Amino acid sequence: MPSVRVSGEVRIEERNYFGVGSIVLQQVMIGSDTVIGAGSVVIRKTKDGNTYLGNPATIVKY
Repeated sequence: MPSVRVSGEVRIEERNYFGVGSIVLQQVMIGSDTVIGAGSVVIRKTKDGNTYLGNPATIVKY
């Protein structure tokens, strides 16, 4: 999506979705099948198959 910012040394696995304006900070790994919500800031490794929202991004259960 537009305005997504990914810092250096980030590892991104397969089938992920990054919302508008989301940010991934340095040296973070994004697992497979992960959804990052619009405007969210990822500061830690994500787990496969989860949705993350907020600043800092946390798992959302729905």
